[in-house]
Amino acid sequence: MTNTRSNTVQRRVGEEADQVERRWSSTSWLTVREAAGRARCGERSIYNAVRSGKLRAARLGGRRELRFLAEWIDAWLLESTTPVVLTVTVR
Repeated sequence: MTNTRSNTVQRRVGEEADQVERRWSSTSWLTVREAAGRARCGERSIYNAVRSGKLRAARLGGRRELRFLAEWIDAWLLESTTPVVLTVTVR
């Protein structure tokens, strides 16, 4: 009886952990690594942009951990773009 009860408790705890994980992964907050992946740049570029005030970030608990919304990354990329002029040489 105890073994069955133990298995039931373990299954229930596992199910609850899965629910928390699904809820957490469905959020739009990105870590520094995920933000760098979205922007296709290095993590150092993300930290530099935050430090210079060009990229908005949320700091967790006053620690170095930063979180970003995808919209903030996209806005930073759009603001930091420079127009590219292509010249065509006709021969």
